Amino acid sequence: MLIKRASSPANARSASLTALFTSLSLTYLNLQPIVITRSLRLRFLFLLQTIIMSTTPSPIVASEPTSTVLDTTAASSAGNEVEVEDLVQDPRTDIAKNEFLEKLVVGVAGRVRHQTIYIRTPNNKRSKDQYKPEVDAPVPGRTLSILATSAEKEGRHDTQPFLVVGIVLARNPMKYSDKGTGRGGRNAEKSKARDARGTLPAESNILRAVVPITEYISQASVKYYIACNEVHGLCGLRTIVGDAIFFFEEIWTDIPSGADVKQRRSLLGSACKTLASMNKTPDPRAVTTIKNSKDPTASNDLSVTRHANAANLLLMQYSIFHLGKERSDIEAMMQTVKNILPDIEKKPSNEGTAAFFVFTEALEESDAKKLIAEVMVCTMSHAHSTSAANVFTVHISENLLTRC
Repeated sequence: MLIKRASSPANARSASLTALFTSLSLTYLNLQPIVITRSLRLRFLFLLQTIIMSTTPSPIVASEPTSTVLDTTAASSAGNEVEVEDLVQDPRTDIAKNEFLEKLVVGVAGRVRHQTIYIRTPNNKRSKDQYKPEVDAPVPGRTLSILATSAEKEGRHDTQPFLVVGIVLARNPMKYSDKGTGRGGRNAEKSKARDARGTLPAESNILRAVVPITEYISQASVKYYIACNEVHGLCGLRTIVGDAIFFFEEIWTDIPSGADVKQRRSLLGSACKTLASMNKTPDPRAVTTIKNSKDPTASNDLSVTRHANAANLLLMQYSIFHLGKERSDIEAMMQTVKNILPDIEKKPSNEGTAAFFVFTEALEESDAKKLIAEVMVCTMSHAHSTSAANVFTVHISENLLTRC
Protein backbone atom coordinates (compact mmCIF):
# COMPACT_ATOMS: atom_id res chain seq x y z
CA MET A 1 0.00 0.00 0.00
CA LEU A 2 1.61 3.20 -1.13
CA ILE A 3 1.32 6.32 0.98
CA LYS A 4 1.63 9.71 -0.65
CA ARG A 5 1.11 13.32 0.38
CA ALA A 6 -0.21 16.22 -1.68
CA SER A 7 2.52 18.28 -3.35
CA SER A 8 3.93 21.25 -1.48
CA PRO A 9 3.55 23.89 -4.26
CA ALA A 10 -0.21 23.97 -3.58
CA ASN A 11 0.41 24.66 0.09
CA ALA A 12 2.93 27.36 -0.77
CA ARG A 13 0.44 28.92 -3.18
CA SER A 14 -2.27 28.92 -0.49
CA ALA A 15 0.14 30.52 1.98
CA SER A 16 0.87 33.23 -0.57
CA LEU A 17 -2.84 33.85 -1.01
CA THR A 18 -3.22 34.22 2.75
CA ALA A 19 -0.37 36.72 2.91
CA LEU A 20 -1.87 38.64 -0.01
CA PHE A 21 -5.29 38.77 1.62
CA THR A 22 -3.78 39.93 4.91
CA SER A 23 -2.17 42.84 3.10
CA LEU A 24 -5.39 43.68 1.25
CA SER A 25 -7.50 43.49 4.43
CA LEU A 26 -5.20 45.87 6.28
CA THR A 27 -5.44 48.28 3.35
CA TYR A 28 -9.13 48.16 2.45
CA LEU A 29 -10.64 47.66 5.87
CA ASN A 30 -9.06 50.97 6.94
CA LEU A 31 -10.94 53.06 4.37
CA GLN A 32 -13.56 55.51 5.58
CA PRO A 33 -16.74 53.93 7.06
CA ILE A 34 -18.86 55.56 4.36
CA VAL A 35 -16.92 53.57 1.73
CA ILE A 36 -16.58 50.23 3.47
CA THR A 37 -20.10 48.92 3.99
CA ARG A 38 -21.21 46.21 6.36
CA SER A 39 -21.79 43.85 3.43
CA LEU A 40 -18.26 44.38 2.10
CA ARG A 41 -16.68 43.69 5.47
CA LEU A 42 -18.61 40.45 5.85
CA ARG A 43 -17.45 39.40 2.37
CA PHE A 44 -13.84 40.00 3.44
CA LEU A 45 -14.42 37.88 6.54
CA PHE A 46 -15.88 35.03 4.50
CA LEU A 47 -12.95 35.22 2.06
CA LEU A 48 -10.48 35.09 4.93
CA GLN A 49 -12.11 31.96 6.35
CA THR A 50 -12.10 30.30 2.91
CA ILE A 51 -8.41 31.01 2.35
CA ILE A 52 -7.44 29.79 5.81
CA MET A 53 -9.33 26.55 5.26
CA SER A 54 -7.46 26.05 1.98
CA THR A 55 -4.13 26.24 3.81
CA THR A 56 -4.80 23.35 6.18
CA PRO A 57 -2.28 20.51 5.69
CA SER A 58 -3.31 18.03 3.03
CA PRO A 59 -4.30 14.64 4.47
CA ILE A 60 -2.39 11.50 3.72
CA VAL A 61 -3.96 9.72 0.77
CA ALA A 62 -3.68 5.98 0.33
CA SER A 63 -3.38 4.74 -3.22
CA GLU A 64 -5.01 1.53 -4.39
CA PRO A 65 -3.12 -1.55 -3.14
CA THR A 66 -1.32 -3.57 -5.78
CA SER A 67 -1.56 -6.93 -4.02
CA THR A 68 -4.20 -8.88 -2.13
CA VAL A 69 -2.13 -8.82 1.07
CA LEU A 70 -1.60 -5.42 2.72
CA ASP A 71 1.91 -4.05 3.07
CA THR A 72 2.01 -3.34 6.83
CA THR A 73 5.31 -1.47 6.59
CA ALA A 74 3.83 1.06 4.20
CA ALA A 75 0.66 1.23 6.27
CA SER A 76 2.68 2.15 9.34
CA SER A 77 4.09 5.17 7.53
CA ALA A 78 0.59 6.62 7.37
CA GLY A 79 1.22 8.01 10.84
CA ASN A 80 -1.86 8.96 12.79
CA GLU A 81 -4.22 8.52 9.86
CA VAL A 82 -5.06 4.86 10.60
CA GLU A 83 -3.92 2.55 13.38
CA VAL A 84 -2.19 -0.58 12.06
CA GLU A 85 -4.41 -2.86 14.16
CA ASP A 86 -7.48 -1.39 12.42
CA LEU A 87 -6.19 -2.41 8.99
CA VAL A 88 -7.21 -5.80 7.60
CA GLN A 89 -3.93 -7.64 7.13
CA ASP A 90 -5.13 -10.56 5.00
CA PRO A 91 -8.34 -9.98 3.01
CA ARG A 92 -8.79 -13.72 2.55
CA THR A 93 -9.53 -14.15 6.25
CA ASP A 94 -11.80 -11.08 6.51
CA ILE A 95 -15.19 -12.77 6.90
CA ALA A 96 -18.55 -10.99 7.20
CA LYS A 97 -21.76 -12.67 8.43
CA ASN A 98 -25.42 -11.81 8.13
CA GLU A 99 -27.88 -12.32 10.99
CA PHE A 100 -28.69 -15.79 9.64
CA LEU A 101 -24.98 -16.74 10.01
CA GLU A 102 -24.35 -16.89 6.27
CA LYS A 103 -20.63 -16.17 5.80
CA LEU A 104 -19.05 -14.12 3.00
CA VAL A 105 -15.40 -13.30 2.30
CA VAL A 106 -14.97 -9.52 2.12
CA GLY A 107 -11.69 -9.87 0.21
CA VAL A 108 -10.67 -6.20 0.05
CA ALA A 109 -7.07 -5.38 0.96
CA GLY A 110 -6.73 -2.17 2.94
CA ARG A 111 -10.16 -2.23 4.56
CA VAL A 112 -10.21 -0.22 7.77
CA ARG A 113 -12.15 -1.58 10.71
CA HIS A 114 -14.52 0.91 12.37
CA GLN A 115 -14.24 3.18 9.31
CA THR A 116 -16.09 6.51 9.47
CA ILE A 117 -17.05 8.09 6.15
CA TYR A 118 -18.93 11.23 5.18
CA ILE A 119 -22.04 10.84 3.00
CA ARG A 120 -24.18 13.39 1.18
CA THR A 121 -27.17 14.59 3.22
CA PRO A 122 -28.67 17.57 1.33
CA ASN A 123 -30.12 20.20 3.68
CA ASN A 124 -28.84 18.08 6.58
CA LYS A 125 -31.57 15.49 5.96
CA ARG A 126 -31.05 11.76 5.54
CA SER A 127 -32.81 10.09 2.66
CA LYS A 128 -35.91 8.02 3.43
CA ASP A 129 -35.91 6.35 0.00
CA GLN A 130 -35.53 2.59 0.01
CA TYR A 131 -32.64 1.01 -1.87
CA LYS A 132 -33.72 -0.29 -5.29
CA PRO A 133 -31.14 -2.50 -7.05
CA GLU A 134 -32.53 -1.80 -10.50
CA VAL A 135 -31.94 1.93 -9.98
CA ASP A 136 -29.20 2.30 -7.35
CA ALA A 137 -26.88 -0.67 -7.97
CA PRO A 138 -23.65 0.01 -9.91
CA VAL A 139 -23.66 -1.49 -13.37
CA PRO A 140 -21.30 -4.43 -14.00
CA GLY A 141 -17.84 -3.19 -14.89
CA ARG A 142 -18.32 0.07 -12.93
CA THR A 143 -18.53 -1.21 -9.38
CA LEU A 144 -17.64 0.94 -6.36
CA SER A 145 -14.73 0.28 -4.03
CA ILE A 146 -15.56 -0.06 -0.34
CA LEU A 147 -12.32 1.78 0.50
CA ALA A 148 -12.98 5.37 1.56
CA THR A 149 -12.18 8.18 -0.87
CA SER A 150 -10.43 11.38 0.22
CA ALA A 151 -13.76 13.25 0.15
CA GLU A 152 -15.37 10.58 2.32
CA LYS A 153 -12.57 10.83 4.89
CA GLU A 154 -12.51 14.63 5.04
CA GLY A 155 -16.18 15.54 4.53
CA ARG A 156 -17.71 18.25 2.39
CA HIS A 157 -20.61 20.69 2.57
CA ASP A 158 -23.95 18.97 3.20
CA THR A 159 -22.39 15.72 4.44
CA GLN A 160 -22.72 13.78 7.71
CA PRO A 161 -20.49 11.10 9.27
CA PHE A 162 -21.51 7.44 9.23
CA LEU A 163 -19.93 4.25 10.53
CA VAL A 164 -19.41 1.46 8.00
CA VAL A 165 -20.79 -1.73 9.60
CA GLY A 166 -20.93 -4.19 6.74
CA ILE A 167 -21.54 -4.88 3.06
CA VAL A 168 -24.57 -5.59 0.88
CA LEU A 169 -24.82 -7.49 -2.40
CA ALA A 170 -25.57 -4.64 -4.79
CA ARG A 171 -27.59 -6.53 -7.43
CA ASN A 172 -29.48 -8.89 -5.11
CA PRO A 173 -29.45 -7.70 -1.48
CA MET A 174 -31.89 -10.33 -0.16
CA LYS A 175 -30.28 -13.32 -1.92
CA TYR A 176 -29.17 -14.98 1.34
CA SER A 177 -31.91 -13.70 3.63
CA ASP A 178 -34.13 -16.23 5.41
CA LYS A 179 -36.75 -13.63 6.25
CA GLY A 180 -40.27 -14.79 5.56
CA THR A 181 -39.38 -18.48 5.22
CA GLY A 182 -41.32 -19.39 8.37
CA ARG A 183 -40.44 -22.04 10.92
CA GLY A 184 -39.91 -25.80 10.85
CA GLY A 185 -39.04 -27.68 7.68
CA ARG A 186 -38.33 -24.73 5.43
CA ASN A 187 -35.87 -23.19 7.90
CA ALA A 188 -34.19 -26.56 8.37
CA GLU A 189 -33.72 -26.82 4.62
CA LYS A 190 -32.22 -23.34 4.52
CA SER A 191 -29.83 -24.25 7.31
CA LYS A 192 -28.69 -27.42 5.51
CA ALA A 193 -28.17 -25.49 2.27
CA ARG A 194 -26.14 -22.87 4.16
CA ASP A 195 -23.90 -25.50 5.73
CA ALA A 196 -23.38 -27.12 2.33
CA ARG A 197 -22.34 -23.81 0.75
CA GLY A 198 -19.84 -23.00 3.48
CA THR A 199 -18.18 -19.59 3.32
CA LEU A 200 -19.19 -17.72 0.19
CA PRO A 201 -16.41 -16.35 -2.03
CA ALA A 202 -15.85 -12.60 -2.30
CA GLU A 203 -18.31 -10.67 -4.48
CA SER A 204 -17.15 -7.95 -6.85
CA ASN A 205 -20.30 -5.81 -6.79
CA ILE A 206 -20.84 -4.85 -3.15
CA LEU A 207 -21.88 -1.67 -1.35
CA ARG A 208 -21.29 -0.44 2.20
CA ALA A 209 -23.94 -0.60 4.91
CA VAL A 210 -23.72 2.31 7.37
CA VAL A 211 -25.30 3.76 10.51
CA PRO A 212 -25.21 7.43 11.62
CA ILE A 213 -22.52 8.66 14.00
CA THR A 214 -24.12 10.01 17.19
CA GLU A 215 -22.81 11.81 20.28
CA TYR A 216 -24.37 9.30 22.67
CA ILE A 217 -25.78 5.80 22.20
CA SER A 218 -29.09 6.26 20.41
CA GLN A 219 -32.16 5.12 22.34
CA ALA A 220 -34.19 4.75 19.14
CA SER A 221 -34.33 1.69 16.92
CA VAL A 222 -31.27 1.30 14.73
CA LYS A 223 -31.60 2.58 11.17
CA TYR A 224 -29.43 1.06 8.46
CA TYR A 225 -28.46 2.84 5.28
CA ILE A 226 -26.55 1.90 2.17
CA ALA A 227 -23.94 4.17 0.54
CA CYS A 228 -24.53 4.30 -3.21
CA ASN A 229 -24.78 6.58 -6.26
CA GLU A 230 -21.27 8.02 -5.92
CA VAL A 231 -20.63 11.44 -7.44
CA HIS A 232 -17.21 13.10 -7.20
CA GLY A 233 -16.07 10.72 -4.47
CA LEU A 234 -19.17 11.10 -2.28
CA CYS A 235 -22.06 8.66 -2.01
CA GLY A 236 -25.71 9.26 -1.34
CA LEU A 237 -27.99 7.38 1.05
CA ARG A 238 -30.72 4.80 0.68
CA THR A 239 -32.41 2.85 3.47
CA ILE A 240 -31.79 -0.89 3.77
CA VAL A 241 -33.07 -3.63 6.09
CA GLY A 242 -30.71 -5.45 8.43
CA ASP A 243 -31.51 -8.79 6.77
CA ALA A 244 -29.56 -7.73 3.69
CA ILE A 245 -26.36 -6.80 5.54
CA PHE A 246 -23.26 -8.95 5.95
CA PHE A 247 -21.84 -7.42 9.14
CA PHE A 248 -18.07 -7.09 9.53
CA GLU A 249 -16.27 -9.26 12.08
CA GLU A 250 -15.71 -6.31 14.44
CA ILE A 251 -19.49 -5.89 14.83
CA TRP A 252 -19.84 -9.52 15.97
CA THR A 253 -17.18 -9.28 18.72
CA ASP A 254 -19.47 -9.34 21.79
CA ILE A 255 -22.39 -11.32 20.35
CA PRO A 256 -22.70 -14.83 21.88
CA SER A 257 -22.62 -17.74 19.49
CA GLY A 258 -25.68 -19.35 21.10
CA ALA A 259 -28.06 -16.46 20.36
CA ASP A 260 -31.03 -17.16 18.09
CA VAL A 261 -31.94 -15.07 15.05
CA LYS A 262 -34.18 -12.66 16.98
CA GLN A 263 -31.53 -12.13 19.65
CA ARG A 264 -28.79 -11.67 17.06
CA ARG A 265 -30.85 -9.07 15.24
CA SER A 266 -31.30 -7.06 18.44
CA LEU A 267 -27.67 -7.46 19.57
CA LEU A 268 -26.31 -6.45 16.16
CA GLY A 269 -28.40 -3.29 16.25
CA SER A 270 -27.17 -2.46 19.75
CA ALA A 271 -23.56 -3.12 18.76
CA CYS A 272 -23.84 -0.82 15.74
CA LYS A 273 -25.37 2.01 17.81
CA THR A 274 -22.69 1.67 20.49
CA LEU A 275 -19.78 1.61 18.05
CA ALA A 276 -21.26 4.59 16.18
CA SER A 277 -21.51 6.70 19.34
CA MET A 278 -18.68 9.04 20.33
CA ASN A 279 -19.18 8.81 24.11
CA LYS A 280 -20.18 5.13 24.34
CA THR A 281 -22.76 6.03 27.01
CA PRO A 282 -26.55 6.63 26.94
CA ASP A 283 -27.71 10.18 26.43
CA PRO A 284 -27.82 11.89 29.87
CA ARG A 285 -31.27 13.26 30.51
CA ALA A 286 -32.61 15.89 32.84
CA VAL A 287 -35.50 14.35 34.78
CA THR A 288 -38.41 16.42 36.13
CA THR A 289 -40.87 14.75 38.50
CA ILE A 290 -44.55 15.62 37.96
CA LYS A 291 -47.00 14.87 40.73
CA ASN A 292 -50.47 13.84 39.60
CA SER A 293 -52.46 12.37 42.49
CA LYS A 294 -55.58 11.95 40.34
CA ASP A 295 -53.86 9.47 38.01
CA PRO A 296 -51.52 7.15 39.95
CA THR A 297 -50.94 4.99 36.86
CA ALA A 298 -49.35 7.85 34.89
CA SER A 299 -45.59 8.15 34.73
CA ASN A 300 -44.15 10.70 37.15
CA ASP A 301 -40.87 11.22 35.28
CA LEU A 302 -40.62 13.53 32.30
CA SER A 303 -37.26 13.06 30.55
CA VAL A 304 -35.67 15.45 28.07
CA THR A 305 -32.22 15.36 26.49
CA ARG A 306 -29.43 17.52 27.85
CA HIS A 307 -29.44 19.63 24.68
CA ALA A 308 -33.22 20.15 24.74
CA ASN A 309 -33.01 21.17 28.39
CA ALA A 310 -30.20 23.65 27.63
CA ALA A 311 -32.15 25.10 24.68
CA ASN A 312 -35.21 25.64 26.87
CA LEU A 313 -33.06 27.31 29.51
CA LEU A 314 -31.46 29.66 26.95
CA LEU A 315 -34.88 30.56 25.54
CA MET A 316 -36.17 31.39 29.01
CA GLN A 317 -33.10 33.49 29.83
CA TYR A 318 -33.39 35.37 26.53
CA SER A 319 -37.05 36.11 27.23
CA ILE A 320 -36.12 37.55 30.64
CA PHE A 321 -33.37 39.68 29.03
CA HIS A 322 -35.80 40.90 26.35
CA LEU A 323 -38.12 42.20 29.06
CA GLY A 324 -35.63 43.92 31.36
CA LYS A 325 -32.42 44.42 29.29
CA GLU A 326 -30.36 43.75 32.41
CA ARG A 327 -26.62 43.06 32.26
CA SER A 328 -27.04 40.10 34.65
CA ASP A 329 -29.39 38.42 32.18
CA ILE A 330 -26.72 38.37 29.45
CA GLU A 331 -24.16 37.11 31.96
CA ALA A 332 -26.53 34.24 32.81
CA MET A 333 -26.92 33.37 29.12
CA MET A 334 -23.16 33.41 28.62
CA GLN A 335 -22.65 31.11 31.62
CA THR A 336 -25.22 28.67 30.22
CA VAL A 337 -23.40 28.56 26.87
CA LYS A 338 -20.09 27.95 28.66
CA ASN A 339 -21.64 25.13 30.66
CA ILE A 340 -22.86 23.49 27.44
CA LEU A 341 -19.55 24.02 25.62
CA PRO A 342 -16.65 23.94 28.09
CA ASP A 343 -14.08 24.45 25.32
CA ILE A 344 -15.49 27.98 24.82
CA GLU A 345 -13.12 29.08 27.59
CA LYS A 346 -10.21 28.28 25.23
CA LYS A 347 -11.38 30.75 22.58
CA PRO A 348 -9.04 33.58 21.51
CA SER A 349 -9.39 37.24 22.50
CA ASN A 350 -12.42 38.87 20.93
CA GLU A 351 -11.05 42.41 20.60
CA GLY A 352 -10.58 42.26 16.83
CA THR A 353 -13.97 40.61 16.29
CA ALA A 354 -15.77 43.16 18.47
CA ALA A 355 -14.09 46.03 16.57
CA PHE A 356 -15.05 44.42 13.26
CA PHE A 357 -18.76 44.55 14.12
CA VAL A 358 -18.67 48.28 14.91
CA PHE A 359 -19.69 49.44 11.44
CA THR A 360 -19.76 53.13 12.31
CA GLU A 361 -15.99 53.32 12.77
CA ALA A 362 -12.97 52.50 10.65
CA LEU A 363 -11.12 49.32 11.55
CA GLU A 364 -7.66 50.10 12.89
CA GLU A 365 -4.64 48.16 11.67
CA SER A 366 -4.06 46.59 15.10
CA ASP A 367 -7.69 45.42 15.26
CA ALA A 368 -7.47 44.03 11.72
CA LYS A 369 -4.46 41.91 12.73
CA LYS A 370 -6.29 40.65 15.84
CA LEU A 371 -9.34 39.83 13.74
CA ILE A 372 -7.28 37.73 11.33
CA ALA A 373 -5.70 35.79 14.21
CA GLU A 374 -9.09 35.21 15.86
CA VAL A 375 -10.74 34.02 12.65
CA MET A 376 -7.81 31.70 11.99
CA VAL A 377 -8.14 30.05 15.41
CA CYS A 378 -11.93 29.73 15.05
CA THR A 379 -11.66 28.32 11.53
CA MET A 380 -8.99 25.81 12.49
CA SER A 381 -11.11 24.73 15.45
CA HIS A 382 -14.04 24.21 13.09
CA ALA A 383 -11.88 21.99 10.91
CA HIS A 384 -11.33 19.79 13.97
CA SER A 385 -15.06 19.47 14.73
CA THR A 386 -15.22 22.41 17.14
CA SER A 387 -17.96 24.76 16.07
CA ALA A 388 -16.64 28.14 15.00
CA ALA A 389 -20.22 29.38 14.99
CA ASN A 390 -20.41 28.81 18.74
CA VAL A 391 -17.21 30.79 19.28
CA PHE A 392 -18.53 33.71 17.25
CA THR A 393 -21.84 33.54 19.15
CA VAL A 394 -19.99 34.21 22.38
CA HIS A 395 -17.89 36.92 20.68
CA ILE A 396 -21.06 38.75 19.67
CA SER A 397 -22.67 38.22 23.09
CA GLU A 398 -19.67 39.77 24.82
CA ASN A 399 -19.74 42.64 22.34
CA LEU A 400 -23.36 43.30 23.33
CA LEU A 401 -22.40 43.04 26.98
CA THR A 402 -19.85 45.85 26.67
CA ARG A 403 -22.61 48.14 25.29
CA CYS A 404 -25.08 47.57 28.15
